[in-house]
Amino acid sequence: MDSHALFATIPNSVNTPELKVLVAEEEKFEVMQKLVDNAVFTDKHEITTIDGLRVSFDEGWGLVRPSNTTPYLILRFEAVDEEILKKIQNVFRDWMLSVKPDLALPF
Repeated sequence: MDSHALFATIPNSVNTPELKVLVAEEEKFEVMQKLVDNAVFTDKHEITTIDGLRVSFDEGWGLVRPSNTTPYLILRFEAVDEEILKKIQNVFRDWMLSVKPDLALPF
């Protein structure tokens, strides 16, 4: 199998660049812990809490983690298409704003 054929077997997806949410340096880890403590995802979602919180959905995932060097929470999203990507972002938006309503989310 040549490389073109091999890469053709990998499903296409839509993803975001690294998104940054400004949070005061002295509170970013506290905010991240509150997000982890208040994660309200269902049993069908796989949740990983290594270096932040990643939620795997059937057709994509979302990740939020604190930056170790800057006063930001860092987010990334990936999904099979733009519609699913927006749905995952909306779930994250609702969850994050329920924990800290004054976050300025860039999505």
